Amino acid sequence: MTAHTPVCPIAGMENEEKGWYGIQAHPEVLHTQEGSKMLHNFVYSVCHCAGDWKMDAFVEKSIEEIRKKVGNGRALLALSGGVDSSVAGVLMAKAIGDQLTCVFVDHGLLRKNEGDEVEAVFGPNGPYKLNFIRVNAQQRFYDKLAGVTDPERKRKIIGEEFIRVFEEEAKKIGKVDYFVQGTIYPDVIESGLGKSAVIKSHHNVGGLPEHVDFKEIIEPLRMLFKDEVRRAGLELGIPENLVYRQPFPGPGLGVRIIGEVTAEKVRIVQDADAIYREEIAKAGIDRTLGQYFAALTNMRSVGVMGDERTYDYAVALRAVNTIDFMTAEAAEIPRKYWGTLQRGEIVEEDGRILTPDMVLGPARKGLKITYATDTRPTESILENAKHADLFICEGMYGEKDKLKKAKEYKHMTFYEAAELAKAAEVKEMWLTHYSPSLNRPEEYLKDTQDIFENTVASRDGQSVELVFEEA
Repeated sequence: MTAHTPVCPIAGMENEEKGWYGIQAHPEVLHTQEGSKMLHNFVYSVCHCAGDWKMDAFVEKSIEEIRKKVGNGRALLALSGGVDSSVAGVLMAKAIGDQLTCVFVDHGLLRKNEGDEVEAVFGPNGPYKLNFIRVNAQQRFYDKLAGVTDPERKRKIIGEEFIRVFEEEAKKIGKVDYFVQGTIYPDVIESGLGKSAVIKSHHNVGGLPEHVDFKEIIEPLRMLFKDEVRRAGLELGIPENLVYRQPFPGPGLGVRIIGEVTAEKVRIVQDADAIYREEIAKAGIDRTLGQYFAALTNMRSVGVMGDERTYDYAVALRAVNTIDFMTAEAAEIPRKYWGTLQRGEIVEEDGRILTPDMVLGPARKGLKITYATDTRPTESILENAKHADLFICEGMYGEKDKLKKAKEYKHMTFYEAAELAKAAEVKEMWLTHYSPSLNRPEEYLKDTQDIFENTVASRDGQSVELVFEEA
């Protein structure tokens, strides 16, 4: 035994004589300290690998193996337009040419304009020599998902319907021997092979469903991680904007919408996600993040837009850092970008309420944060805010001449929030607002600070820049 932990009596063991080494850990995940070093030592010092494998060798070998396997047969590829299926499609096209038919199912759960973008690249006017069929099945999927709220059921319904669509298309084009998928190695692991837990139940890895009329599945990228798939794409000559596009789940926006899926909810999250990705790219941080996307919560929130009250769904923005796309850590997007994101989402989304993950960084450092919107002061808010490090108050009236109106609409005012912060003995309070009613913060901030000294205000939705020390 060479290592142990408080919860694992044998975390590492070895028999140097026989060349046996073992660890009870996950060196491959991003947050494991010295994980890469462990793998490097095992590969080079224990297994004595040469390290001369290159991606061009994988591409050449795969093309050769595909040609040998398919022979004179025909293959049908499930093309989603994502990185994985796109690389698989080009790889198959280079191997068997027009023996390949790519079927692209627009299930109505794609990102904004993605259906047309996929057709522009892989369709008849695109640069690749392959047969392309687009199936517009939006309403068919919406009907199947009507009333379904459980995410696991949604995944299975979408996956099953995909297979039924492909069966129908296969019958239309005649005999098809092989069904091609862009499955990658994390999909294999997360689909529950062996004793692993099932994470991605929509993937058909490990065998064919009973009703599929194909001889065999071909998964040319099955043993590659996401970064390796991208390298293969570049080796195949696929444009960088396609190779580095944001990963997208098989069930699409169906699993990024909490609760029932409807056409209206899809439109909301499509617009929000498009704005988010555009702003991240403008900020020049798109290549520094592993994955980022918008999701639609099933929560509605009261807000104020100009002088009117709104009540709509909250959109959550997520961003993570990952290399292998099996494990991830929350990304800390610089706070200066949140103001731009928030204003963009609110203006362009016609009154939608944005709930960004802007407090994640401080929260991960052990700070207690309480968040309140424009509801009236209650005992529960006071209880939750007790001794908080940070009390964030959003969407409240800030000018004294509107106190009467605030109470009429059952809004909390900034002054009442300051009294609450003082009673709860919080360390600091942020006052934030995105409407013109906060265009003269200096006039009311002094009065608020007379009640609670540690009050900070922001103007027109711009985030307050604060530096947090490790808690």
